[in-house]
Amino acid sequence: MTEVVIHHVSDIHIGSDHYAPKVTPIGEQLDPSFAFRFRSYVEFLERSEERLPDLVVLSGDFVSRGQNKDEFETARELTERLIKAVNRDRESSAFRVCLVPGNHDLDWSRDTYEEKIENYTRTFARLKDRAIVHEVSERSDFVIPGTNILIYLLNSCSLGGKIKSGFAPIERALVDSGLDGNAIEKAVHLLRTEQRIDPGYITNFELKEMLRRAASYPDHLKIAVVHHNLSSAPSDYIDQFSAIINAGEFKEYLRDARFDLVLHGHQHYPYCTYEQIVDAVSSGDLDERVNWRTHRHSQGIHILGAPSLGTSYADPTAPRWFQIKIASTNDAAGGIPSTLVNVKEARPHPTSNFQLRPAYRFSISKPLSAKLGLLHEHLGRSELPTPPTEYEVRSAVVDLLAPILKLQARLDDWDFGDSLSWQGRFLEGLNSYETVFGTDLLGPTGWMNPNYLAYIHKQFEQKKLRRKAIKEPCIALCDAMDRTDWGTLKERKGATRGVQIARILLWGDAEINDDFGRWVLRMVDAMHRLHDVPVFVLDPSASGLGDDDRRYEFVFVASSGATNSNCYVYDTRNPNENTERVTDNLAEAYLDRFSNLLAQPELKSIKQVLSQGAPR
Repeated sequence: MTEVVIHHVSDIHIGSDHYAPKVTPIGEQLDPSFAFRFRSYVEFLERSEERLPDLVVLSGDFVSRGQNKDEFETARELTERLIKAVNRDRESSAFRVCLVPGNHDLDWSRDTYEEKIENYTRTFARLKDRAIVHEVSERSDFVIPGTNILIYLLNSCSLGGKIKSGFAPIERALVDSGLDGNAIEKAVHLLRTEQRIDPGYITNFELKEMLRRAASYPDHLKIAVVHHNLSSAPSDYIDQFSAIINAGEFKEYLRDARFDLVLHGHQHYPYCTYEQIVDAVSSGDLDERVNWRTHRHSQGIHILGAPSLGTSYADPTAPRWFQIKIASTNDAAGGIPSTLVNVKEARPHPTSNFQLRPAYRFSISKPLSAKLGLLHEHLGRSELPTPPTEYEVRSAVVDLLAPILKLQARLDDWDFGDSLSWQGRFLEGLNSYETVFGTDLLGPTGWMNPNYLAYIHKQFEQKKLRRKAIKEPCIALCDAMDRTDWGTLKERKGATRGVQIARILLWGDAEINDDFGRWVLRMVDAMHRLHDVPVFVLDPSASGLGDDDRRYEFVFVASSGATNSNCYVYDTRNPNENTERVTDNLAEAYLDRFSNLLAQPELKSIKQVLSQGAPR
């Protein structure tokens, strides 16, 4: 499966406690169970003609009051419809819907945790053969069918409704005060309400079990699902227990278990963050292959907090749930391209229930992140890394350089394709060209592209095959060679034989005053002079240049003077656009533009540039 679709739905809150809309959408007031929004989502799935999700994650708070069995029953009925909708027209699987409890799913009027969670477990136990229900199903982990994505469910609500210590003496003092009995009873009730606290917490047993079970899936993309948030969301809601109280310990277990993504709810606020859990710098072994999945730079975790489906917002079009599309899931273990996650937020819509809008986009690959993180430490520094880091850095460079150059080639439209590509059309007429004039705006790194070098050398081969003098050499080119002292007399004479080829590098100070840029200049100069091809350097900030000169890279070709001419033009500011071919009069305009560039007083030969001294 090349792409996996997950719906993340949280904080459904069936019941009236969270239902106080300032603007009531049409139809909501007709739903006595206050389950309008969950019902709308289920109907959206039932009517959908698009691809159904591979998994629906329900991350807690199904009801508003954990003691209300009617609210639970409504939640179960709608969840059953959801399960049926998700499995429509395909083999039924219990691994297409999963549930974890939220703090509102606990009955705080009960004493023990087992009693508090009883309404949740009894209600959803009826779904255990058709969904994975935390606290009911035999296991908390499963793999989405047909994928390598591990889902791990955790319960963060075990301390829900816990009595805060220290209030008992206050209660006794009130009772013993001799005040009015009704007043005391009311005060004690209010006090006991305030004693109830609601912290998110993951038990140590559950954390250790997660670490143990995750070890069986070393090459899987790992997603943890929990109700409470790991860190405070950027909202204006302030609460002393707004995040998991042992979140630091939880994150370390997530790191050690190599989890990639955490899905949660609770805050009713859509947001996405990335946390790099810094590990100690450890010395490696030169004799061992680098394990990039356990490297100190591979400890990042993406955290995605869902909005509330059921809570009323001041804005009736606020986001309600997430659609998560995961591409290239098999590459999470270290391949290229990395796993790509696209998140869209679903907002209420009057005609289609929900409308999807782009929200977040991020990539997942611990090995790739580790390599990039390691290079981040050393890029641009003069000192070399020391062993064994030197070996790691070399390995990272080797792994990343080829795909980076390949990406650059595609962006620069130098990814040779079929005969219909601009390169194919250019090469088709190569043996008839008498003139090839081109500009280069892409800088020194473009000369690392083997396709570009092959394109250059095919021109040189034609020049070598045809040594006859050109009848009408370009006067502007001859003047430029004389003015910039390009080449020897023999090389200048050779420049007007066979095929008249010339190139202008529109490179600025940042490129020619850098060590790498000057290395490339020496290579380009030697390569061109070997074949009697003049090449010049012109600063794009020169006063005689226009905006189009700085934006459009082009190669002009003509079979006889300026007749039967073509020009291939590339817009460097729109790399997704293909190179455009223009002909005849439009092409001749680019010949005039090239002649104007040759006439610029700031034009230099590479020899002149290199003679200016060491880079600044």
